[in-house]
Amino acid sequence: MSHFSFIELGKDLSKFVVGPEGNISCRLPDDKFMIKASGSFLSRLTVGSIVNCDIDGNKLPMQALRPSMEVGFHSWLYKNTDCEVIAHTHPTNVMKVLCGGLAEEFSKNRMFPGQVVFNGVNYGVVPYATPGDELVDKMRNVFKGHKTIPKVILLENHGLICCAKDCKEAVTMTEICDKAAEIFLEIQKHKPSYLSQDEISKILGHESEIYRKSL
Repeated sequence: MSHFSFIELGKDLSKFVVGPEGNISCRLPDDKFMIKASGSFLSRLTVGSIVNCDIDGNKLPMQALRPSMEVGFHSWLYKNTDCEVIAHTHPTNVMKVLCGGLAEEFSKNRMFPGQVVFNGVNYGVVPYATPGDELVDKMRNVFKGHKTIPKVILLENHGLICCAKDCKEAVTMTEICDKAAEIFLEIQKHKPSYLSQDEISKILGHESEIYRKSL
């Protein structure tokens, strides 16, 4: 991925953070990845505010700035998934769910086809942990023994992680999750109507949905 594409990703996701919140990264060849520098703004990313790291999250030589304090979970996810891009944001609607004790219910239920197609059949949920090493340890324990790690992860009282194949998918996944959270919060006032497992399976196997996602 070019630095230009990475900078554009930051701009596209900046509506889901405030100030220096959030971080993004992209896998590079030879077990490396680039990540937003600590304290930089997604909306104002430049080539100078991008840090290259090895797969363990250590910044490479000649890198002036410090990588995001969340570099640890980016490193862990690249080691344990095949994703190419990671987007960590704090969408307002998602934050309402995560701070309202509703993460588990939100994670297990699906309300509309787009949520199934672009966010998967469930979200991973990680209980609150202090950002940094403590969060990495908590994430590691939550997904210990899982065959696959969900592509969308909810961090209680913290934020959202989307593990994507490219920048476009990272933005779509984030937007769909925030839309889903907004709908989820609204239907709590009424009688929620969730998709059944059979309906979800039909969506996942539908040729048109498979084609749409591939685009």
